[in-house]
Order: sequence, then structure tokens, then C-alpha cells
Amino acid sequence: MQQKIAIIVEPEFMRRHVGVRNYLFALHALLARRQRVDWVTFVRGPGGERHWFHLAPQPGAEPGDGAGETVIAGTPAALIPQVSGAHRRGQAAHVDCWRAAIGTDLAAEGYDAIIISNPWLVDFESRLPAPRVLGIVYDLVPNQYVFSMPPGQKPVEFAAQHRRGFVHYRDHCDAILAISPRVADDYAAAFAAAAARVIALPPLLPAAYAAVPTAGDDRGRRVVLAGPFDRRKGADVIPAILNAARETIDTVSIYGGVRCSGSDLREFFRGLHVRHVEWYPHAAAATVKRLFLEAKALLFPSYDEGLGLPILEAQYCGCRVLTRDRQPMSDLVGPGSGFVAADHAESGAAVGRMVAEPFDHAGLQRWARERFGDRHVLAALAAALPGADGAAADLAIAGSGRDENVQDAGP
Repeated sequence: MQQKIAIIVEPEFMRRHVGVRNYLFALHALLARRQRVDWVTFVRGPGGERHWFHLAPQPGAEPGDGAGETVIAGTPAALIPQVSGAHRRGQAAHVDCWRAAIGTDLAAEGYDAIIISNPWLVDFESRLPAPRVLGIVYDLVPNQYVFSMPPGQKPVEFAAQHRRGFVHYRDHCDAILAISPRVADDYAAAFAAAAARVIALPPLLPAAYAAVPTAGDDRGRRVVLAGPFDRRKGADVIPAILNAARETIDTVSIYGGVRCSGSDLREFFRGLHVRHVEWYPHAAAATVKRLFLEAKALLFPSYDEGLGLPILEAQYCGCRVLTRDRQPMSDLVGPGSGFVAADHAESGAAVGRMVAEPFDHAGLQRWARERFGDRHVLAALAAALPGADGAAADLAIAGSGRDENVQDAGP
């Protein structure tokens, strides 16, 4: 019997948290293979009552449609006058959803399971009305940074929002879905009373990777940066590493928005001395996939990640990765990939080798699709959601699914 599942999201979830949104679309697509899965949101009325709505993203509004995509390109010095405000152009692309009112009684919908999509939206005083209620944890970084960051840089408000949701998960959820083993361990350590209910999900790839061309070995001397304008992502070391490899790099392709000050953004480009840069502030999923299929390497020296999704995406396209030797990133790297060193020149030399030397990119892609795929996620979800085990069995019988669904055509 088909189950009825609600994923509770923020009213404007299409505007915010691109990585979270992509993850949720992938989870929705996975579960919807055998279940009815609704997007549901809520707003507070004048008297504080909660009004519930079904959400339906407008056709073409899903990640990967390319709406509002912009790109700026040139030498790093030429880009400096253009970067201020560049990340805001096209940012309203994926914003519109149709709404249909449910009313104030969510229980009347008769959901078999409810998934709370993130902890910071939680303002529920009691358990949501379903036999199974699950909550998703992406990371505990804001809470950890409250203790480690200097005064004035502590994300106190965001950490408090996370904690409110985490406590609700502990007290009211039947299962807590962590997007990686590292996140599962962090949550279980912080909320020991819920440790037995924490499920570490295997890596879940975005829906855009349902079909990926076979990785080719004929690639340009391109290096990709994923969301680098953030101190947490290693913005402080990236220019120095790339400069050490500038003689071998033809193009640095950047995608992702800005999570740093305007002065830090300009300083990043002032300190970068490579031949050519292209930046997609709001890249479509298809563009990201194309970049990884064309690039020799992803440089991703992030200090903290919940999952490290760009590492998965890159290797699924046969692109080698240089990342930091920390979990969860270190758990994801495959053949031909490696770790940044304390010495930037040494890291630059590693990037240079990745760009210049021959490599079996198709072999890396085969490794990635064998290691990461939908059937692994569905098998883990089976412990928390009715019907997920059936979908996993379907994939095993059919031999289809994202782990095998790599096209024979070249990029």
C-alpha cells in the first residue's frame, strides 16, 4: 500500500539554503518512486495559530533548470569591479511555489510519516500528527562555532535555532536522519538520549545526477571551486594554492554564492593570479555537472562539512578532488584524489599534477557510482520509513538507479 509522506519546509525554502534545497529535492525524488510525497509548509496567523499549506514548485523551478543563471569571466583583476553585487543577480530565480491551503488541522491530512526538513524551522511545542515523525540533521557547525569562534563572529542566533530543533528531534522524533556518519556521531554525542534513534544516511546525490555521461579523459586544464567565498570553505588558502599551480591551469571555474564580506570577496580576487576565471553565482545543476565533466580537478579545502556534496558530484563525473584530510571529506575521496598540505606550495604542486598528468577519469567515475547510489540510501531509510525497503528492492531487481545510470555517450 502506498504511504503518504509530508516533508515540512520553510515557506520560502526555494529562496534559501541551496545545498539543503538540492538535498531535499533528491530525497523527495527518491521517496516518490513508491510513495506519495507532499511538500508542506506553515505560517503563523494573527492569533499565533499555525496555518498549513501544500506547496508545489512551479514547473521548471526545481534545481537544475538554469533560470536566472549568470556568469562573469575574465582575468582575476578584470573581475574585481564586477564582483560586488554579482552574487545577487539571478538570486530570485527559484522562488515561486503554488500554495494550496490545508487549514489549521494537519492531522486531517492523515500522513503516515512526516519529515521535518531542517531544525531551524521548528517552532512546534508538541509532536507533529503522524505515526512516524523524522527530523533531518545537516551538521552541528553553528553550535560548535559558538564555542570556537572569537567574539563578534559567533553564530549565536542560528545556533539557538538549530538547538531548538535538535531538542525537538530528541523529544518527539521516532528517528533522526543524519546526512553523514560524522553528523550522526556529532548529534548522538550532543543528545545522548536520542543516540539509538540516529540513522546515518549514505551520501545522497542531487536528482540532476540521475543520468551522467560517461567521463572522458580529454579534458581542459580546468580547476573547479565549489562555493569558495566562505572562510569555512578555505577561502583563506585557495588563492595561494592556485597561484602555486598557475603555470599549469588555464581556467578556474567557480560556482556558488557569497558568504563573506565584500572586502573579503575583492581581496580573494586581488590575491588570485591565474590566467582566466569564470564565476557562476547561481549555477544550474546542469552547469555544475558540465564543469565537473570538463575539469581535471576540484579544489575543496573546506574546514568543516556536514557531507561534502561537491566531492561526490565531482567524482561522479570523473573529476579528481583535492580536499582536507578531515571527516567527512576524507571518507569520500577515491582513486587519484588527495588532501591539501600545510604548505600551500605543496598543495599547489598536487593540483598541478592533477591538471597536467594523464588520468583514468572514467575509472574514478566507475568507482564513485559503485560506492554511492540510491539503493544504499533507501536501505538505510528502511529502518525509519515504511516502503523504503521496497524501493530499494526494486532497484536491486531492476539493476537501474543512479548508481548504474551512467550514459554511454560522451560529455
